[in-house]
Parts: sequence; C-alpha cells; structure tokens
Amino acid sequence: MCMIQQTLFISFDEPLAGDEAVAALAGIEAAIERSGLTRSLVIRPHLAVPGEEDIPAFIGSVVLQVGLPDLEALGQLFAATDVTASFDELREVHPYTTAWVNHETLS
Repeated sequence: MCMIQQTLFISFDEPLAGDEAVAALAGIEAAIERSGLTRSLVIRPHLAVPGEEDIPAFIGSVVLQVGLPDLEALGQLFAATDVTASFDELREVHPYTTAWVNHETLS
C-alpha cells in the first residue's frame, strides 16, 4: 500500500466529455509512469450531478491520483522535466485550473 498520495483535480476551461477529459491526460499519465517513481496511478472523470454548476465551488473535470512510497519520491516527481513538460503541453491544448492535496493513504 502507498504511504503518500497526491490527489490532483483538473478543471478544463472548456468542457470536455468524460472520456475525452481522461484521454487528454494520456501524455501526463505516460510521463508519470516513465518516471518509475509511482506505486499506483489512477485517472477518472468527474461524475456530474444536476445543479452542481450553480454551486460556487471549484469543480474538477477529472481527478488523477498518484501513489508514491514517500515525500522524497513526490519531490522527485515534481522536479521531473518530462512530467512538468507534459502538464505544460496539456495546458497549451486544453487550458485548465488545478488543485491538489498531498496526503497519506486514506483508509
């Protein structure tokens, strides 16, 4: 089981369908996997609820959760040029806002 999780929420400026939103993260997913630092990686689309667009809150389009052995590995992932470049490339094609939480595994 992973000790550290990074749960990342991405909200695209222009709506993307669920599968399209997940597919848009293919470059990020590949870069994170190539890093060799992770124990797990899961990407899922947001499941919309009628009326939520009226709530004044950050609502993500997709959630990405990365499992890492420790904070050192998380720091290395943040510093990985390939990973940061993949986020920049996504932003050029599909502008987005993001929020994340680094935390111990939830159980």
